[in-house]
Amino acid sequence: MRTFILIALVFAGLASPLQAAPEEHLEIHKIVLATNLLMIREQQVIEVHVRNKGEKDYPLLMKLVLTLPNRTIITFAKKPFLAKAYTDTPVIISYPISGKGHGDYTVSARIYDRRDKPLVTAHKERVKYFYALDPKIRKTPPKRRRGQRLTKEEVEEEKRRRILTESKKEETVTFDPPDLKWGRVEMIRTSVLRGETAHIRLYLLNDGGDIAKNVEYDLLWFFTQRPRRKIKFYRGKVALVAPGEMKVLELPITIPSHEQPGQYSIHAILDADNRVSEIDETNNEHSSDQELNFGDIAMVFPENNHSFAEEGLFQFEWRSSKYNQFKVQISADPTFTNDGDYFEMPKNEKWTPSFQLNPMRGEMPTLALSLMDQNETDHLFWRVVAKDAKGKTTESQPRRFYITLKPKN
Repeated sequence: MRTFILIALVFAGLASPLQAAPEEHLEIHKIVLATNLLMIREQQVIEVHVRNKGEKDYPLLMKLVLTLPNRTIITFAKKPFLAKAYTDTPVIISYPISGKGHGDYTVSARIYDRRDKPLVTAHKERVKYFYALDPKIRKTPPKRRRGQRLTKEEVEEEKRRRILTESKKEETVTFDPPDLKWGRVEMIRTSVLRGETAHIRLYLLNDGGDIAKNVEYDLLWFFTQRPRRKIKFYRGKVALVAPGEMKVLELPITIPSHEQPGQYSIHAILDADNRVSEIDETNNEHSSDQELNFGDIAMVFPENNHSFAEEGLFQFEWRSSKYNQFKVQISADPTFTNDGDYFEMPKNEKWTPSFQLNPMRGEMPTLALSLMDQNETDHLFWRVVAKDAKGKTTESQPRRFYITLKPKN
């Protein structure tokens, strides 16, 4: 009798269909960094998007695979998450940079099951790079960094320059004058505390036909609501800009701590003294595309216009040295003037001493989606309200974010 039961169980096992292993359905779709340049003792926020192509939900673990500046490879974090069927799930992990951690970092990721068995490693094309800057050692990152590749446009430009150099013409060649302009003026970090230093990145272009030499430029900051009061904080010079060349400049800026909290912009001026003869003298000024939020609360994550996945993780992060109790408010109105148009976390009289908040499912996305429906909008705003030991309160500037809705069946 026992032998018959054993044989029956063996045949039943052979008859059951084989289930596909979880790794056959899983893919690390992309890795997103909050910034590719930050300072030591700051936190890099990394978002790993996991795509589940199968019809089953999988409880998993996420670990980062980091190559440090000294080339040591480590795994960091052990974050549990649920990869839902037919869904892209973002997993957010913050990595702290130590005081001696300056240099290039390489970021990859690996998925494990809940028993810590490795399942999927990110493809090398998904790998990201960032640089941690120590201002005591150097002011700007090196020109050539780990993982940096020439763009298609840069490769074509190198070919063009080689052809021009190799071709020797007996006749005298005349060129059009240079034409200098700013491609972009952008903030590397868009929110700082009083007394902190931010960094800006400038893209200087020469769209003309001749070399521009000894190009001087001025940088000014101004309170966005008072654009006429521009204050110069830097004058620099670029020795040479070839035709078709783009120079990338990275420079620090510190708004004095006594200035009014709020939003500031950077204004860049090329060749203010008109020492370079150009095709067009009217395109030498440009203001920053982003505004710098300056005050007692520095917004860290999410950045402006970040998009959360409806079924993914929600996280808000900030910094402050003056305040020790906080709330996060969510509104459809960037002014937060109507109490009925926003909700806050924690609720009522509760505050949190933490610099990070992970909402409950009943708050995000449930309350947020309800707010979007009521106001017929596809985006919302978040800000931080802070309170000190004496009960004095203040608010940060608002930031916009989106929620990507899951597909309807």
